[in-house]
Amino acid sequence: MKVGKQTAYFLILGSILGLLGWLALIPLMDGMDGGTDQEMIAGITEDYDIAVLFMPMLMIAFTAMIVGWRSVASSLGQDSIWINSANLLLIIALGTGVAGTGLMIGSGSPGLFNETVALALWSSSEAIDLISGVFLLLGLAIIGIVSLQKTSGDRILQILYAILVIGSVIGIANYLINGQGETDLEPIPYLCLLVASVGIGIKSLRTND
Repeated sequence: MKVGKQTAYFLILGSILGLLGWLALIPLMDGMDGGTDQEMIAGITEDYDIAVLFMPMLMIAFTAMIVGWRSVASSLGQDSIWINSANLLLIIALGTGVAGTGLMIGSGSPGLFNETVALALWSSSEAIDLISGVFLLLGLAIIGIVSLQKTSGDRILQILYAILVIGSVIGIANYLINGQGETDLEPIPYLCLLVASVGIGIKSLRTND
């Protein structure tokens, strides 16, 4: 199994851009700490300029990472039903993620004066984001498991793929048990994804030099 330089760049840049996007969104997320949907929507409306600028930035980063992981999956073999399933799950996760983000931004639009519509957009974005998260992590878990079988001679890659699988399983369980509710486990799968993406990207660049 060999990952090319372009794939490595997608993994690394997607991770870095995603991290920067989340850091930039901290003021917005602080304003969304309320317990009700109305308070969450009000948080987006209050910092709408930040939301419009940096939520799409997160989607660009998400797209880059999906492209990178699909390339990793393709390097494992084109004829595997598991890899084909993982690739399909990642595409669905990307499409639903973009849709969910658009609905979330729309729910907090200052020009949207109808609270019923705003709540409908918010509820739809929450449901779609849940689907996106489960499909993303399920696809990554499959890729990680197949990769573990094909990288038996490389201890570093095995550790990175094990981190990916463990984080994905924790994330799927958290989504299925708690839905979109905030828990202490929520950041774990995405931190594991960040570590695995950057680590595999850097190792691939060094291998290709």
